[in-house]
Order: sequence, then structure tokens, then C-alpha cells
Amino acid sequence: MKKSFCFPVLMLLIIANGCYQVSPENKSKLYVAIKDGKFGYIDYTGKYVIQPQFVKAGSFSEGFAPVYDGSKWGFIDKTGIITIEPQFDSYAFFQDGMAVVVLDGKYGFIDTSGAMVIEPQFESAYNFFEGLAAVGNEGKWGYIDMSGKCVIEYQFDDAKAFASGLAPVLVEKRWGYINTGGEMVIEPQFYGADSFVDGLASVLESSKAGFINISGEFEIPPVYELAFSFSEGLAAVRNGGSWGYIDKTGKLVIDYRFENAKFFRDGLAPVSVNRLWGYIDTSGKLVIDTQFVHADYFSGELALVWNKDEHGYVNRNGKVVFMESW
Repeated sequence: MKKSFCFPVLMLLIIANGCYQVSPENKSKLYVAIKDGKFGYIDYTGKYVIQPQFVKAGSFSEGFAPVYDGSKWGFIDKTGIITIEPQFDSYAFFQDGMAVVVLDGKYGFIDTSGAMVIEPQFESAYNFFEGLAAVGNEGKWGYIDMSGKCVIEYQFDDAKAFASGLAPVLVEKRWGYINTGGEMVIEPQFYGADSFVDGLASVLESSKAGFINISGEFEIPPVYELAFSFSEGLAAVRNGGSWGYIDKTGKLVIDYRFENAKFFRDGLAPVSVNRLWGYIDTSGKLVIDTQFVHADYFSGELALVWNKDEHGYVNRNGKVVFMESW
């Protein structure tokens, strides 16, 4: 009996053409797009699933997206139905089931039903991370829990999100780190500090950047002009005016050859050469040629890109699936 080789040949053709199975999660993602001055949402194929109708709109987070009716912000679900009526002056995306909103210049928090669970009372506020949110009043920052109770008193000149149980805080022009109890566990000493990612945080000591561990010791010495936080095991660093990427041991795994570089998301990172942006994979291979005036991160199957007079989305194979004038 003659054997069939159709299936192996088909698989080789699929691999050769860069095709792959799109996950259900990525199929369900929606992306903001503009047509004739109105905002709507497309799917990963570039097809509109929520027709352009909003004056402004933001990305989906936890199943909801902010939309602007020309006067106030509200939220829609993935069917395009307004689930939280436009009533806010400004907003932040949903995180852990809550979102920062602004009313009459004060910041508060709503839940996904639109209920105001923490009344607007803060001059500034960030989203919740690890159960705590940084809030500002009268020029000082502290932290509240998800009930709105102030659990770390207003005492810092600036504050960032908790990660790995630690948060960067600014005291007299120097950054240190506190724990969730509000104790200063890494003394203020840095000119800049980011939140921890996978046990490492990018900090600026004098004029050079490096990475510390949760004990405050340098795991990767401060030898870089600039350094971004780790993402997917790699961090973008700059030396001699050019960007490359290091791994968590500090080894340079992608050479300094880019004018600009960003974080890795979903296996790809935007980079620029000769003022044009494209995308590399984690091996440093340029998988989408530098061709855009600017490029944003991938989210699932698509990344936002734009040129002088138009914006659109490119997929992971480098195909432009949507492009419209601004």
C-alpha cells in the first residue's frame, strides 16, 4: 500500500510560510483603530468588530475599554455596549478588577460594575499592584489597600508600584525601596529606580545604570548609560549611544546596534535603525524590517505602527493587516 506524504509536506509548507495556529485568547483580542476621525476596534485580522463611533478610545484591559463621548469617559465591553456610562474626566486601565478615575480633579477607584468603591479624594493615584496602590495628597505619597484604608502614611516625595513585595519611593531626591509594611528595606541612595522584575530592578547610581537584587546589592554592575527593566528574560541597555540587550547574568546577548530599543513583549521587541522601526526576536534576528516611523509593543497577534500620515497594525509575520490615515 502506497504511503501518503501529504500531511508532512503540508506541515513543511505551513512552517515555511510562517503560519501558525492563533490561540483562542489572541483571537478574542481587540485593538483600537481610527477611521475618518472616529475610534473603533478591530480583531487580529484587521476587521472592524466595533464600528468607529467614539471621539477617543483606549485599549481593552480585563474585558473593558475606555471610550470618550466628547465630554466624559466611560467604558465598553467587547461587544461595544457601554457598560459604565461616560461620567469621568479621566481614567486608568483596569487592574485587579479596579480602575483609577478622575472626577472634579480628584482621583478615586471604580470596580468593573462602575461602582465607586473608593471615593475620589486623592490628588494623584496609580493602579493597584499586589493589593496596594500609591496615592498622593498635598505633595506627599503613601499607599492604600483595596478598601481605601491608608496603610502606609503619606511621607514620600514620589512612589511607584509594588512588585516582588517591594516598591520604589523617593525621599529627598534619592530612591530607595519599602516593603508592604512600609519599612525602608533598601535605603534611599539611587538617582532613579524601577520596580522589580524577576528579582532584579534597574537603578541609576550617579550617571550609570545597573541592576540590584531584593537585598539591594548590585547583581549587574552599574556600567550602562541607560537600562530598562527585564522583560521575558532580557533587558535593553545603552552604551556608546547604541542599544543592545543583556540576559539576567549581565551577558550581552544582542549586540549594541540599535538607535533605540524597547521591552520584549510576546517574544518580539521594537528597535530602530536609521530612524525607522522594526522588530527583533529574542535571538536578535530582525524578523520585521525597519520601515515604520514608530512602532509599539506586540499584544497578542498585532502591534501598532505608524508613519507620518497614517497608522495601522502589523502582525507577527510582518504583514500590515490594517492601515488608515490619522
